[in-house]
Amino acid sequence: MPDEPFPTFRVGTPHDMLALGAWLAGLLVPGDLVVLAGPLGAGKTVLVSGIAVGLGSAERVTSPTFVLVHEHRDGKAPLLHVDAYRLSRPAEVADLDLDLDSSVTAVEWGEGLVEDFGAGLPSGHLLVRIQRPVGVGGGVGEGADEERTVRLEPGTPAWAARLRRVVALAPAAVLFDLDGVLADSTDAVERHWIQFAERHGMDPGTVLAGAHGRRSVDHVAELLAGAPPDYIAAENVLVEQIEVADNEGVTGLPGAAALWAALDAGRPGAPVAVVTSGTTALARARLGIAGLAVPSVLVTADDVTAGKPDPQGYERAAHLLGAATGECLVVEDSTAGVEAGRAAGSSVLGLLTTHSAADLGAADLVAEDLSAVLALDGRLWVRTLG
Repeated sequence: MPDEPFPTFRVGTPHDMLALGAWLAGLLVPGDLVVLAGPLGAGKTVLVSGIAVGLGSAERVTSPTFVLVHEHRDGKAPLLHVDAYRLSRPAEVADLDLDLDSSVTAVEWGEGLVEDFGAGLPSGHLLVRIQRPVGVGGGVGEGADEERTVRLEPGTPAWAARLRRVVALAPAAVLFDLDGVLADSTDAVERHWIQFAERHGMDPGTVLAGAHGRRSVDHVAELLAGAPPDYIAAENVLVEQIEVADNEGVTGLPGAAALWAALDAGRPGAPVAVVTSGTTALARARLGIAGLAVPSVLVTADDVTAGKPDPQGYERAAHLLGAATGECLVVEDSTAGVEAGRAAGSSVLGLLTTHSAADLGAADLVAEDLSAVLALDGRLWVRTLG
């Protein structure tokens, strides 16, 4: 099993190790045993700190060397942090009278011990093997920023199946939708369109059905088909004004800020774009509310003559970034957006922040949200839903 091409990461800094741990936590469930093997100073405790963050623990993680076990119970699942250096055999982990079944257990193991006692490791484990360059010092001092190699090795067929859901991508550019991908604007969007329905005596459900992922000008024209063009245009202006003025409840979505920072998305020339069905004013407002820098390439409803599912927006973004659409990754949450990305010839990652997996069936990959995406060593690592 370990000879399969399971995920191997190049980790350059303690910050990257923390980010990897937080991302890895998304693969873990109560009852899991994670065995971290590597020399002193390899970064095992830093990786466990990231796992704690990913599980929602706010408690500081320190080495359990002097106490054998630290328990962190303030997260989504209890985390048991065990120092196994002083155990005579790996199976003793199961003899520590710990609540392993309802906790995630992370065990730090010494260099060489896995090779000596690997056959005796408790069943059901994930082995995380950390290697560092020969002669590198440890800790937060000398050598802390030297590149480490982190390899995930499954201890069971079930773990192997989980790791096969991890997909590594290396797109030339990443093209993000905004609402439902970077920012949660669902409450605001639905509030505005329900108000529209009430003003026009329409069924709110019917109005909301076509609202997500489309330009307001297209949706208004569809809803008011047959009305005078000037009236339709005036109603769209009103909708756009309300959208910019009322962003109550808009927040950043999980994983958006961390991924935005890792991609350095606000840097001039970064291979990142936002392609949204909202206006430029609305896009800038919602990016600001989410705490995200405006990227160099921002394509909005003001920049295209046809909105999603037409691919024009994504084609324009790729062109402005100097990338072929077929080499780009589109990240979307709506049916219209997924169709637009596919029509542009791009690979599409669909997020389940707004719609079900069935609604995003045309997407190449599907994940919960951006917390499932890790930007590390020049690649995007995605925890897909299979």
